[in-house]
Parts: sequence; C-alpha cells; structure tokens
Amino acid sequence: MKLTGCWIFAVLFPFLSFGQIWKQTGTFQEIPFYKKPGSISIHLNNYMFSKRKVATPPVNVIAEVTAAKNLTLGPMFTYFQFKRSEFEATNATRWVNPELRYHEFMIGLKAEYHINSVIEKIINKKIPQHIVDTYAAGWGGYSFVKVNSPDAEEEQVSNNEKFRGGLAIGARSLVLKWMGFSLEGGYSSYGYCSFGLFFVAR
Repeated sequence: MKLTGCWIFAVLFPFLSFGQIWKQTGTFQEIPFYKKPGSISIHLNNYMFSKRKVATPPVNVIAEVTAAKNLTLGPMFTYFQFKRSEFEATNATRWVNPELRYHEFMIGLKAEYHINSVIEKIINKKIPQHIVDTYAAGWGGYSFVKVNSPDAEEEQVSNNEKFRGGLAIGARSLVLKWMGFSLEGGYSSYGYCSFGLFFVAR
C-alpha cells in the first residue's frame, strides 16, 4: 500500500499547483526561492517505507539556505524508533521484546542542486519553475541511539552505525507562495522514497 501511495503521489505531483496558476498572474516570471541567495526554506518529510524494521517512520526536519544560484544547503535532523527483530523464517521476522523501543537520532547536513535548467536544455522545453522544482540531493551525518530501560540490549546501542547518508532525485511543487509538497526517491541509510511538506520562510 505504501508503494502504491508513492506512485499515486508521483502521478499527481505536477498537477498540485494548478490552483496557484489560475489565481496569480505572472507566476512563471517570478524568481523561485532556490535562485535567491539568502532565501530560507524548511522541510518536513518522512520515508514511506524503511530499510529497517522500525516502530515509527523516520521523520526528517531540514532548514536550508540558498547559498548560491540553484544550490541550497543546511542542517538536517532525523528521528525514529526501532525494535529488535530476528528472522523466524524466509521473509518472516518477529519482534524481540516488542514493548522495548530504541530511539535513533541523526544530525547532519543536506545539500540540493536544483536542475530545472539542466532538464530544460535536454528536453528543449521550458519548465514552469513554480509548478515543478527538480533537484539532486545528498546528505550525511552522525547518528546515535538512546534508550531508557534496564532491559535494553547494549548491542543495539553500541552496534549502531555512526555515519548515515543518502543520495536522491527529488521534486517539489508550490501550492501556495509559501508552502508546497515534496517527493524524493533514491538510496539512503533509512529508506528509498520520502514525501512531505516544505515552507518558504524567506
């Protein structure tokens, strides 16, 4: 079901801003936020399906600043809960101490290079930049696990990978001047497909 939802979102994505287009004139002539040095955007998204057996989906909060034309970067924070699981049979796992949850945190940096202009040259067509903003993204950071229980297994904490990272191709669309939806697909330490909201703060 999660995968189906991802495909539905991808199909509907280019149509999310039609209301904005009809309400405003000159939308396509406006300079998008990611081309304005100093512009700030805030992103909140989660992975639709995870590589790990998690108890809650990984949630990301990112604050990005436009450092140069088409380049945005900023701090990224990820949080989720997981439980210990083990294989019971082929393609089957079971929880071990299901009531015990471990909390993983990741603090890192994310960078995005916005590639609308590159795609326009390839297809030889103009992309309405406030309908679809496409970008290549990369992130990395330090991760650690916390747990408050005397029954916790030290291995689950000490064996945690310290470095997490990922690469993705993403797209987003404004539905208001200050808010829109985003969708990303690629490889990362936490999952393969994420979607969420983003806000243009400045």
